[in-house]
Amino acid sequence: MSPTASRHSRAGARSRQTFGAAVPHSAPTALTLLKGEEMEETIEETSRGLEMRLCLNLRNGLHARPAARLAQEAQRYSSAIQLISETGEVDAKSMLDVLSLAPPFNAELTLLAQGHDAREALCGLARLLSTMQD
Repeated sequence: MSPTASRHSRAGARSRQTFGAAVPHSAPTALTLLKGEEMEETIEETSRGLEMRLCLNLRNGLHARPAARLAQEAQRYSSAIQLISETGEVDAKSMLDVLSLAPPFNAELTLLAQGHDAREALCGLARLLSTMQD
């Protein structure tokens, strides 16, 4: 068994520790708020706007269908919304931009919003992601 295959098989048998909240890998929701708190409490005010950190739990990552749903939901808000991962930062209102990030299962993501409905946008997008299934 290759080291990568071995690592992936072990990952399914244990929980991931996310800032004090154990998250089973078999969790059916698309995301886990990294701090394990209510959505409002995970929103941080930064110099760039409001930020929310989360962990993507879609087994197939953020592929075309969920990327389209995320972009469609983001377009409902007037705030500028960015999706940030370790591979870059993109406009969350653009399905192709979101798809270009290709965040995999368990990727740590940050939603950044600036505007009068930024808090509502972050909560709405987090709620959508939390109900998505593969």
